[in-house]
Parts: sequence; C-alpha cells; structure tokens
Amino acid sequence: MIERGKYVVIEGNDGTGKSIQATRLRSYLSEMGINVAPFKVEEPDGAKANDESDLAPAATELRKIIKDGSMQRPAWANVVMFMGSRIINWEQVMQPALEKGLWVVTTRNWLSTVAYQGYGEGMDIPKIERRVLEDMGEQYMKPDLQLILTLGDHTIRQARVNNRGPLETLDTFESKPVDFQDRVNHGYIDYGTKHAIPIVDASGTEDEVELLVRQHVLELV
Repeated sequence: MIERGKYVVIEGNDGTGKSIQATRLRSYLSEMGINVAPFKVEEPDGAKANDESDLAPAATELRKIIKDGSMQRPAWANVVMFMGSRIINWEQVMQPALEKGLWVVTTRNWLSTVAYQGYGEGMDIPKIERRVLEDMGEQYMKPDLQLILTLGDHTIRQARVNNRGPLETLDTFESKPVDFQDRVNHGYIDYGTKHAIPIVDASGTEDEVELLVRQHVLELV
C-alpha cells in the first residue's frame, strides 16, 4: 500500500513571499529525494504543471472573477467562489497526487478565507469553518503542515506587491486600504496563535526566511 504524501501549505498576506518560499521548498524537498508533485497551486488560481500547463482550467477562470476588483459583490460571494476553486484543485489535482504518495506544497488554503473574508470583510468565522469542513473534509482542512508568513511593516509589504508590476485589472484585495490589510495581517496572527499554527517572520531575506521554513518542514521528514 502506498503511503499517502504530505500536504504542506504556506500562508500569509500579499507580499510576504509565499510563492518564492513554496518554489524553494519544492526544490529543497526534491534534492532530499522526496517525491514532490510536479505542479504548483497558488489559490485561487488553477493548479499549474511544471511546464505551466493548466491542470484545473475551471479554477483559473474562477480566479479571474475573484481577483477582478471592478466586479462588485457581497463578501460571502467571495467565500463561495474561493470554495469552488478549492474543490476543483483538491479533487482534480491535489488529492490524487497525495494518494500516489507525492508531497504537495501549495500557497494559500482556507486560512486565507478566514483572514480576508473573516477578519478583513467581517464574515462569520465559525460559518466559514463549517463550510470548509462540509465541502472539503478534514484532509484538506488539516494539512500535515501549514505555516503563516507575516510582515507587519505595511510599507515593505506594499513595495513587494508593487514590484510585481502593473495589473490588467484592479485587484480585489491588494487594492484595499491599509486598515483592511492590517485586519488581515492581525487575523493571520490571531487565528494562527489560537490554533497553534507556526508563524514565520518574513521580514528577512529570502534565504533567511527559507531557513526558518525548513526548520518546520524537517519535522515531517
């Protein structure tokens, strides 16, 4: 019987370096001889293979709506759309890979909804938790490891976001004011602390943050 792979999630506000650390972690694990799934998942985007082919086109299309800040909608609609994207990625791509014994390293999961829609937009957090459990199940809801990258300095965080270059459309969440970003950042720290989720200071260099991430991941190996 094939041993199930490990599911690792790197979480955090925009500009904390999640994607970079996830990419580095996949490379590091592969160098250690661990079989890592040959794709990346950066919710709410669809899973992308290493050659950038789209493994979950429906999730990718949902992302376009979710991230388009010109489309006004109630906050709970964001919760529902995020859940739709997650179901597609989980059932079509991530879950099958884990069952084959591959490690899956992703950026973001349902904690983003807690932080952004719960703390940021004022949605009921227990209601979000119930919805995730009902729609996704415990294997998704409770990864083998999840880390939260935090960056308290808004100026640094915004500079990192700006370095990505101009966007084609106004981003729904990155474009929100400082007080919203502060609520999201507080949400990650508050929820992570209450639920014993490791919190990693992302203010250092990429190399420094990578070493901090590795310390937690090595406990799984």
